[in-house]
Amino acid sequence: MRKLARTPPEMSCKLMPHQRFGLEWLMNREASRHRGGILADDVGLGKTIQALALILSRRPAAAASAASAEGKGPTLIVVPLSLLKQWEDEINGKIKKEHKLNILVYHGAAIRKKSVFHRGHSNQYDVVLTTYDTLAAEWRKKKVAEGEKKKEAAGNSSMKGAAAPTILNLFSPDAHFHRVILDEAQLIKNPDTQRSQAAMELEADFRLCLTGTPLMNNTDELYPLLRFLRVKPYVTKSVFEDKIGKPLRRLLPTEVDNSSGRESDSALDKVRELLNEVLLRRMKTDRIKGRPIVDIPERREKDQSVSFSEGERELYNLIRDNYKSLVDERNNGLVKNIRLKQMCLHPGLLPFDLLVSLKAIAGKDGRAILPALGKLQSGNSKKNDSIPKEMSEYRSAKIDSAMGLIESILRADDTAKIIVFSEYTTFLDVFEGFVRAKRDEFRKSKTTSTRINYGRYDGQNTPDERDRAVDHFGHEGNLLLMSLTAGGYGLNLHWATHVVLMEPVYNPYVEQAIGRAHRVGQTRQLVVYRLFVEGTVEDNIRDMQQSKKALVKRVLGDNKVSFDRGEIVPSSYWYGKMKRGIQR
Repeated sequence: MRKLARTPPEMSCKLMPHQRFGLEWLMNREASRHRGGILADDVGLGKTIQALALILSRRPAAAASAASAEGKGPTLIVVPLSLLKQWEDEINGKIKKEHKLNILVYHGAAIRKKSVFHRGHSNQYDVVLTTYDTLAAEWRKKKVAEGEKKKEAAGNSSMKGAAAPTILNLFSPDAHFHRVILDEAQLIKNPDTQRSQAAMELEADFRLCLTGTPLMNNTDELYPLLRFLRVKPYVTKSVFEDKIGKPLRRLLPTEVDNSSGRESDSALDKVRELLNEVLLRRMKTDRIKGRPIVDIPERREKDQSVSFSEGERELYNLIRDNYKSLVDERNNGLVKNIRLKQMCLHPGLLPFDLLVSLKAIAGKDGRAILPALGKLQSGNSKKNDSIPKEMSEYRSAKIDSAMGLIESILRADDTAKIIVFSEYTTFLDVFEGFVRAKRDEFRKSKTTSTRINYGRYDGQNTPDERDRAVDHFGHEGNLLLMSLTAGGYGLNLHWATHVVLMEPVYNPYVEQAIGRAHRVGQTRQLVVYRLFVEGTVEDNIRDMQQSKKALVKRVLGDNKVSFDRGEIVPSSYWYGKMKRGIQR
């Protein structure tokens, strides 16, 4: 076994063997020519604690002598807003009081109006915590200030008189960062976004990306990470495209001849060789000396096929076959597939105008297909993307299946805890109504002791509301309704015994959401139910998921996976099919 670093004496907990190995790797990466890397461990293996151990192990003075760095300044950690407090708590909770770090939480309008770094004292803080949005906002101000300076130099400035100096703490010449850490680094995957460009322009001695999903859709997502790390020559987009991007996009079987196949294999070898140098990834299934690296019960997965009612199937077919005539817009296949996805969950998710059009062609008053559609009043209109009352009371096939699962699980085990995931918060609004009704029914019942004690976690909650929802689920709660996007970042939900995924999604980040429950601390087997309607667009989405997973495994060097070029289909292929309107 390779050398394992020791747990820093300042820490109040002991690192696991795989975390000690990770710390050794991180320290070696900072001492290498790349001066950083990507820690891409599976969700739940402790990327945060390994990064914290690195901060303690390679403080500015020690790093300066080891790598001839300037050796001054704090570590800047950029996180999603939902993880800001969690990082602060983790730093304070995992370090002994006598070794407490000086932390600056750089977020909010008030603090951004003040200069927080002063010349010659850039190391007054050990750690600066900020958010991607704060970083992007300050970068925008920087660009405006630079534009004004250019105009002023050319004599074209619109500013009259002496303007107040723009305060740019994160980009100030007085701010020297010893290290920049991007948590959930996949958030910079689009190189054209402000957050991605802002991250690239931060000045630091060392750079680290933390992400459980370094690839989600295609290999182009590697470029922003390599650009941030300043891995030469791939910081230049044209070089990345020529050497890696274009060749790897030629993996579609119908487009591959022998020469392009060899070129793709060569590019694959290049990217894997590069990633072996700058990226470390361990999975929960990996082993050290024949033993799993973490002691977590293996999760069990069940694909749960849901059957439409006759009315739902007819409505689905109407949308599929008549979409162009139903809407007053060009036949956009991408939008059409979104509508079909929504129909698989609940017809009330469809735009109000489309519902009215469907009612008009659905037979007498629409009741011939769906009673709820017949009750729809065309004079009404949806407000704020809410679902019309007439439709919200309809119990769709997906809702019926999920409610049946929840009831059977809780009746069989009163200690069970269930998370229900959906990417549509409007669907969760409807679903919550049925959950509330079942909760009230159980409360009134004298024949059952089964109870539902639920909470809600989505992007509409305030940070305090989210914290309360998680705390409630960890204690007295037994059901949590959660949006996929809000549940994908940094949460610890190891109390869960069951997960219900209401729909397949194009982006396999769903695995990251599941990882919030299947992680260190889990003592019971996690059972995951994946709901889908056969013979619909959801079949295509599941196919796309498998293709993306095959690509990720191949690129990240999972040599346990047999590889057939036909398994990997570029996103451009799927995008083209969706644009034309693939459905079943």
